[in-house]
Formats: sequence, C-alpha cells, structure tokens
Amino acid sequence: MKTTTAESIVNTLRNIIAGYGHYLQCDEFLQLHVNGIQRVLVSPYHPSSNGLAERFVQTFTYSLELSAADLSCSLQHRIQSFLLLYRSTPHATTGSSPAKLFLQQELRTRLALVRPDLAGRVASQQGKVKFDHDKDAKFREMAVGETVLARNHLSGQKWQPGTVLQHSSPHSYKVQLDDGAILEKTCR
Repeated sequence: MKTTTAESIVNTLRNIIAGYGHYLQCDEFLQLHVNGIQRVLVSPYHPSSNGLAERFVQTFTYSLELSAADLSCSLQHRIQSFLLLYRSTPHATTGSSPAKLFLQQELRTRLALVRPDLAGRVASQQGKVKFDHDKDAKFREMAVGETVLARNHLSGQKWQPGTVLQHSSPHSYKVQLDDGAILEKTCR
C-alpha cells in the first residue's frame, strides 16, 4: 500500500476480504500432486462439462450487470462486494456459506451485525438463571467431627453414617464412614 488515505485503506481491506483464492501456475500443479491433491481436468471448449463453474460465471455476470447502474462504485469495488456477498451466503447443497466452510466462522457483514448474537444471548440468560438460583441457594456448613449421613454409591445402602474428617473446599468435605471408607462429598 503506497498511501494511507481512507480510500486506499478501504480498497486494500476489500482486496483482503474478497481475495481468498489465487491462480496456480503450471509448476504449482506438480507440487499439488506431491501433497496428494488431484487436479480435475475440464475441457475449455465444452463449458457444459463444468456446470458448477459455468453457474458461478452466470451469477457473477448477472450481479455485475445489476450493479453497473451504480456509477459511484468502481468495477473493483463491485467485484469485491459480490465476492463478499457470495462467500457469506449459505449454499443450498452444504447448508453453510463458503466462508464458514473455509474459515470455520461466518464473515462479518452488515446483515450479521443486525442478526442477534445467539451465543451471547444464551450466555446472558444462563447467567441470569444462575444468579437467581445462587441468591436463594443455601449451602450446609458442617464442622469437623460432626456425625453425618453420607451417600455411598458403591454399597447397597443408600445412606451410611459417618464422621466429617476435613473441610476440603468451599462446599466439599472428607467423610469417614463407619466401615472405614473415606469419601469426598459435596454439600448442597
């Protein structure tokens, strides 16, 4: 970038956002084979043999024709806008956008800024529920040496008598059962 004007910065950013692919030179195809990537051969004089590429060209051409009426945008700007829109739109076959498949995340577009942030909303709601629960929750406090009933999942009895040996963490205690077993228990 030769200058740092707003226009040149915006153009550079548009190039970065829109420029995910590059064209391979012939010698680069040889390197692809070494890495286990196969090249698909398409006949240049039979466009119907590569329908997916032809459909993309048709969509691209149609988009450029529609945007030609906007004289305030350069051709490069219109191409970058198309590529951003194309790469952020979910594909009918995969159900995901090309950007999501490539980058494992959606691109930030104007539409993405309007859509609600579901992850943030879920986290916020979970925080509210936890806060409401915690303000009314009362944890039992026990003293070392106190006699308690503790649940031992390894025995046939549901509850067994025992004695509190140690206060190990804010709501956890070590309890020695009458049969000698030592358990780590959480009080609620």
